[in-house]
Amino acid sequence: MKKFKPLLNILAVILLALVLWFSFELSLALGITVMAIFFAVLYIWQRPNLLTLRGQWEYGKGNNTKSLEILKKAHDASARYPLNSITYAYILLRCGNDKDSAKVLNYVLLNRKLKPEHKMVARQNLSLVYYRQGDFSEAVRIMQEVFEDYKTTSVYGTLGYYKILMNAQDMLDFALEAYAFNGDDKIIIDNLVQIYIAKGEIAKAKELSDKSLAAGNKGVEIYYHAGEIALAEGDKDEAREMFENAQSCTRSFMTTVSEDEIEKALESV
Repeated sequence: MKKFKPLLNILAVILLALVLWFSFELSLALGITVMAIFFAVLYIWQRPNLLTLRGQWEYGKGNNTKSLEILKKAHDASARYPLNSITYAYILLRCGNDKDSAKVLNYVLLNRKLKPEHKMVARQNLSLVYYRQGDFSEAVRIMQEVFEDYKTTSVYGTLGYYKILMNAQDMLDFALEAYAFNGDDKIIIDNLVQIYIAKGEIAKAKELSDKSLAAGNKGVEIYYHAGEIALAEGDKDEAREMFENAQSCTRSFMTTVSEDEIEKALESV
């Protein structure tokens, strides 16, 4: 059935065009009425997706409370669109509401008709919930299981960061594999930067850090590690600027560099 879906979509569009054409041929009023009905049905059908887009937009502006209100409406109406619920769970987590995030994700995972790729995304986010709740071993276990069947940029980035926290023997090899998979992703780049800094390979770390900054990437972690590199090179002015940039960035519950670390870094310069 899936292989015929594109053809069915094309036929549906043609049928709709014919209905509209005949409606307008009969009368302008009928054509406008049919078009209005079509857009009303389309809005009702796509309302959860539209709400999710609006909720993400509000979150991007820093309106967390409003964003969550809108995303909850999308979640409540999203039996057919599990990605809306997963998005709601992720924003809940970023806003510090890990318990409700876990509830939403477990609700999604109870859906027997859930597509495999949606299940993997939900489990990936559930891993992040366990990580923020302090159950690191469970977080790693879930993410490793996800990685076996679902290799994406975000999975590479998250599992790569877990390996850094574990000081895993293969963390550099995995980070390089992730970089080969997507060398433009800011989290994958930052993971590799952290590893090179820890190994004292400052030139390699700087090359990657400069690439990320030149691409317009921003964030607490990116600026903080750029500051560490500048400090290692003896450029205290550059280090201070980077640490101050890190301090001025918007933080979330998922930020991995603490305010205390930034304060101590600023004191050191």
